[in-house]
Amino acid sequence: MLQTITQLRRTAYPETTRQALFIWMILFACLLIPFNLPGYVFLMIGAIIPTILVSFQIKDNMGASIALVVPLCILVNYDIETATLTKVGLPLVLLTLLVGIWLANMVVFERKLSFVPSAAITPLLLFAATTVFAFLIGQLRWFHLPAAPLAAQLGGVTIFILSFFAFILVANKMDTVWFQRMVWLYIITGGIYVCVRTHEIWTIVDTFFHAKARGSLFWLWLTAMCMGQLLFNRKLTWPIKAGLIAVVGYVFYLTFINNYEWKSGWIPVFVVLFVIIGLRWQALLTKYLPVILPVVVVTLVYTTPYIIATDQYSFLTRIEAWQIMWEIIQYNPFTGLGPANYHWYTPLFPIRGFDVRFSSHNQLLDIVAQTGIVGLVCYLWFFVALFRIGWRLRNHVEEGFPQAYFYGLLAGTVGMLVASIFSDWVLPFVYNIGLEGLRTTLPIWMLMGGVVLYEQGLKDEK
Repeated sequence: MLQTITQLRRTAYPETTRQALFIWMILFACLLIPFNLPGYVFLMIGAIIPTILVSFQIKDNMGASIALVVPLCILVNYDIETATLTKVGLPLVLLTLLVGIWLANMVVFERKLSFVPSAAITPLLLFAATTVFAFLIGQLRWFHLPAAPLAAQLGGVTIFILSFFAFILVANKMDTVWFQRMVWLYIITGGIYVCVRTHEIWTIVDTFFHAKARGSLFWLWLTAMCMGQLLFNRKLTWPIKAGLIAVVGYVFYLTFINNYEWKSGWIPVFVVLFVIIGLRWQALLTKYLPVILPVVVVTLVYTTPYIIATDQYSFLTRIEAWQIMWEIIQYNPFTGLGPANYHWYTPLFPIRGFDVRFSSHNQLLDIVAQTGIVGLVCYLWFFVALFRIGWRLRNHVEEGFPQAYFYGLLAGTVGMLVASIFSDWVLPFVYNIGLEGLRTTLPIWMLMGGVVLYEQGLKDEK
């Protein structure tokens, strides 16, 4: 049946017409969501999206539909309630459909599961398998308290696996043209948001922009992509450069000047700026390193106590929570206690005299508690592989957008690892940032997938 549908629409419409129609129908449907429309309209939207996906995208290049997920994560201000005290956004459903259609197409029509070979994909596949195993292990009774509800555990599994396959999907099913469009869509959508937010046009912000789409990674990756293009893409015109400068300026104002107390916002952004400026003027940095390094060290020594003092209670409670987390992790350090489960065991370990549930607010501890040391090794292995590929190919890809993207990615990767210290920003924890946090993280995983895309392009050229 699906093959028949595919053949019919392939003869009826040229590819460009199908892609344009797909884009406009999805955008029109999703932009209606913020308004108070009757329930049947939402049902129609929910029926239209998968129908178009199946009939237009199943066998062709899926670049248009994948690229649309990025701005829709930020723009579509509508969610579906779940049993995990969090919500599921329509962009998450859209990406799940895309991944499902792609995998089903391989199984049903191609009769095999195959992914492009890359050092960055291997740890993600192993991490996905580790997550499933941790979920099964999590069904064992580790304490006399019950584990997390099954819905929450499945939500945790979804966060891990969907994030990994967002990366893998881009690496396998996009082309460089649509990937470039996707990055610019991210920059433009994010740029519009920071502009209207800075100028306090709250009607637009509250109506169209989702509050959970602007976590820590949003700010640091918007900065990384803008600065990468600004400093390394010599093909840009001055109006575009001016726009990128404005976006970075808005980010600096909103994260540092306007919201200094939120350390997860401006510290990773500052790290990204420092790294990418160092990459741009690497020769000067190396030459004057004996002067720059002491200045940086002295600055950190004098500013760190002040930064901690402005948020001392949060800092002290996090340290105590991290110590307790190690006590919990010791019950199964290798494969973890299963997704979401440790949250329900924390009352057995009082924090500051209170028997309450809490989360670690640290990505690395979250991963170990849920998937064990094996999961943490896969996580770090992935970022090392990603950085190595980016570093190796940064001067081998074409000048202009591709090279600028690679330098932005290197800075963004370092910023992500710093953000991991502050909270579960990279792989949201069900009971903290939640499934809604995927609105921030899924676009980032998709943007990172471009590394493998360009890597395969260079291999094909050889």
